[in-house]
Amino acid sequence: MTLSTELALFIVAAFFGCILSLCCLSWQTNSMNISSVLLSSWLLIGCFVFFVNSLAMNAKIWCDISIKLMVGVYVGVPASIICVLHRLYMTISSPNSIPDKRLYQLLCKLALMLGIPALIIVVHIIVQDRRYIFIEQAGCIPSISPSLFPLIAVLIWPLLFNLASLAYLGLVTYSIWAPRGEPRTSPASPETLTLYCFLRLYVSLFIGIVCTSSISLFLLAWVIDNSNISVNSLHHDFQTVYILTTDQWLRNPQLRTAVELRWLWISSSLVLAFGLFPNERAKQLFGWLASVKVYVRTRILHRPTSTA
Repeated sequence: MTLSTELALFIVAAFFGCILSLCCLSWQTNSMNISSVLLSSWLLIGCFVFFVNSLAMNAKIWCDISIKLMVGVYVGVPASIICVLHRLYMTISSPNSIPDKRLYQLLCKLALMLGIPALIIVVHIIVQDRRYIFIEQAGCIPSISPSLFPLIAVLIWPLLFNLASLAYLGLVTYSIWAPRGEPRTSPASPETLTLYCFLRLYVSLFIGIVCTSSISLFLLAWVIDNSNISVNSLHHDFQTVYILTTDQWLRNPQLRTAVELRWLWISSSLVLAFGLFPNERAKQLFGWLASVKVYVRTRILHRPTSTA
């Protein structure tokens, strides 16, 4: 596969992720599920940034905005996964919750899914050593100083959130397999938590945890391997825009891995968005994809459809 073909496929995948996340956001907004709404919002922002970055040139204003959004998405998605798992656990284990406790949980979720990502965006301004890094055919990415301070201030949060998510995932699993532990419907939820819906959401959240953890571990290993810059010299060359050509990042294994991790992000976004789909919408999506497959097979590839 040539690089231009790979870029075209990535643009299509990112655009499809935007559509899925936007549809999921509209449906979750109607259900008034704040955890799923904010997770869908972070997924939409991430897919949109990757989509525009794959098309846009070195536009400084866009890059300044997009890198901050990427930092927020980097923290916001794992934080939102915790809240979705918490709601899933509460729906299964104790569907009848006290209204006052619900308000407290709502405020805690808003602080976790919006407050902490906003705080990390501000912290990133302190620890970024350059304005941004522009990678040819990949767009703008945030720049961060290779020192231990950013390791603690920015990069460690997704891993901490994912550890908490794994704990909730274990609690959900225990609640299902424990005696009389069946998926139940919360009175506040208008939809029935069927077995298919539960499994789809459970698997998608697990895949999201694995993918975001892989990205975080790679970035942490990269920073630790190059942690030789002191905190006092963070902004000595802040206005510099570091530009990497296609040949440069293709020849460097670490840089190429960092760039290709965008596929992992888009893949996890598609899986998470599909996991948040309501049952009837998921069936409609499968039917639409089947129609597209038949159209491509018969009209574009000119192959006859198989008859059973």
